[in-house]
Amino acid sequence: MPQFAYLCLTITLSTFPNEVKEAILHLRRLHPGWGPATLRIALRTNERWRNQLLPSQARIATLLKHTGLTCRYQPYHDLIQLPQVPLTSSHQEWQMDAQGIMRVEGVGQVSLISVIDVVSRLKVESYPGMETKNPGLPDYQLTLRRAFLTNGLPETLTLDHGTVFYDNTTPSPFPTRLHLWLLALGIQVRFTSKRCPTDHASAVSAVMASLA
Repeated sequence: MPQFAYLCLTITLSTFPNEVKEAILHLRRLHPGWGPATLRIALRTNERWRNQLLPSQARIATLLKHTGLTCRYQPYHDLIQLPQVPLTSSHQEWQMDAQGIMRVEGVGQVSLISVIDVVSRLKVESYPGMETKNPGLPDYQLTLRRAFLTNGLPETLTLDHGTVFYDNTTPSPFPTRLHLWLLALGIQVRFTSKRCPTDHASAVSAVMASLA
């Protein structure tokens, strides 16, 4: 190890034996994906270090930084968003949205899914998701299949950030199964702004009209 690296070891964990520092670096080189928390747990489960005082996660992180063993994380990227263009013809853009669960006499709990053509305001399809407040992938696919059979395919379908449409579990989302299915059919997908239901005003109005 170069002299500079030894100096970093000495300064960073000066109150701990060199064997501890070397053990941390050895584990890190064997497992490049392990962070400070995992390295500390791995040391603690080793019989040799089980009853020894170990450095904190912060000090282990500093050690990794000083020795050039930190990970280079990829920057976060959102999904590519289609630009908004003027809408002039039918089937240029559809909106799909679902109303929260409601009780229908003689039917039960229903969450109504509506697909609206933005230009003509035609209700392309309306389908009830039964006994659920959050319709799943099969419900949305069935709704769209029915719409495609009677009206053909739109150029673009706009969706909100519901979990079926959009991966909300990571800052760098991967397209969902529904998103990939639509792309495979040649349909472009555009997402509304987050927490902005007015972006789907046509679909919301259609759902409310259905309830009237």
